[in-house]
Amino acid sequence: MTTHGEFYGHSLRTQKKLEFDAPCLLCFLQKCNEQSINSHTISKNCLTAIAHKGHVVTPTPVVATEKTNETTRFKQRGLKRSSTYRGFCSSHDDGLFKKIDQFEEKIDIDSICKYFLRSLGQEYQKKIKAFATLDSIKIFDSNFQDDTLHQYEIDGQKMGAQLLWKQFEEIYPAIENKDYSNFRFLIIEFDQLFPFAYLGSYSHELEFMEIELGDNNPTKCRASVMGFVPTKKGSTFFMGWHKEYTKFIPRFLNALATTRGAVPEFLFQYGMALTENIFLDPLWYHNIGKEKRGVTEAYFRDTTRAYPNYAHRPFAELFSNTVYKLKLETNAMKVRMWKKKNNFTNF
Repeated sequence: MTTHGEFYGHSLRTQKKLEFDAPCLLCFLQKCNEQSINSHTISKNCLTAIAHKGHVVTPTPVVATEKTNETTRFKQRGLKRSSTYRGFCSSHDDGLFKKIDQFEEKIDIDSICKYFLRSLGQEYQKKIKAFATLDSIKIFDSNFQDDTLHQYEIDGQKMGAQLLWKQFEEIYPAIENKDYSNFRFLIIEFDQLFPFAYLGSYSHELEFMEIELGDNNPTKCRASVMGFVPTKKGSTFFMGWHKEYTKFIPRFLNALATTRGAVPEFLFQYGMALTENIFLDPLWYHNIGKEKRGVTEAYFRDTTRAYPNYAHRPFAELFSNTVYKLKLETNAMKVRMWKKKNNFTNF
């Protein structure tokens, strides 16, 4: 089993292995023969900064009932199991990610690419499990009548896995050789610690259906990584992407420039809309009150079903009284030009 294609068949036969006995992802690059452990996408050290008594609040899947169609609830979860998936063996998890498993003073391109690899691994595993679950319906339910929508969903998960794996194969050598010349980044540093963190890796082409699921060459598209993590100096938002993949940047910058609230509020909304891997300070979440908690959870559920509307600002008052300074750094020309035009710098 040396390719992600062979992993499809393996996952169909032994779905339980994906949770309890999965190989290190580097085995598919012929780099490892060990079993994986529970890898954290955002380390416990980082999440501790926004935790209360060893717990954070995070979206948790629930079984929908006839009375409600909610698929997630925001619940407290211990740091040991928060932000984890079976991705890498103990040796590679410790060796590759030692830097970002510390409470960093500053996020840089090396940190971003390591977060990228971790989030790609998590999203890849999610696509594989979703593919296996959807496809197994046909295999194990002889009464199931296949339809176009179901096949569309199966093809979408398979294409998403192919896309993510292509990026995984691209970014691992960059980390191994410390050569980041093909990658671009955007970093927004805050001198204030904010009560949330998130990490995600997505293809905006697939999100906005700019290619058809029937495309025979989905790997021509690429994903970007985005995150918001605590640091020793406060909190840092970052994005990272391959230099040949810039189509989503104008969309993001335009939404940021037209925000009708504080920058942290927009970045909170952005994370709630585009990542499921989000964590909140339990005390802060309790103190914002039942109404705002309801708005937050409803927005999260809505944007998992439909494309987000960034003109809508559901969190206009969450951080309006927070005093902070920010700084934007980038190695991307488009972002530099936008930064100069909008005077987006320390204030």
